[in-house]
Amino acid sequence: MKKLSYTNILQANNSSQSLHNLIVINTKKEDYGLWIAAKNRSVELEKNLLNNNRKIEIIEGYSTHPILELPKPLQTDLIEYDFLNLVIFSSRNVLIAKQILENYNLFNIVKNKATLYVNSENVAKKAESLGWRNIKIIKKNFTKEFLDIIMKLP
Repeated sequence: MKKLSYTNILQANNSSQSLHNLIVINTKKEDYGLWIAAKNRSVELEKNLLNNNRKIEIIEGYSTHPILELPKPLQTDLIEYDFLNLVIFSSRNVLIAKQILENYNLFNIVKNKATLYVNSENVAKKAESLGWRNIKIIKKNFTKEFLDIIMKLP
């Protein structure tokens, strides 16, 4: 971004709450923000910032479309393995994962034996509302903590 002559660049820590806090702390009421985002998103950033007297314009710069296919060998693995570890980093991807598994009648099988690793309370709440069972949140120092957990898995 700096190579493109942007200044005052802020980076959030893997959650909409972190992004919201970063914007509120580092801006003034008279500032104007622009967010180029996906058409399909679950973050209500604009509404949350307006509640803090911040103005942001959202331009939908791209759209993502899920691929709802699951290769046969992976289907077999999901059925045959006794323990599964799934890593999902957004509320939308939690929903897409459920849809993919439901397309192959695998959701009930997978949700009962999988540990779902997520990176925020919001993603965990969404997962729980969709029927996922064993959900673990990995937060602070996300990359290191995530790798430490992976290394300890059986």
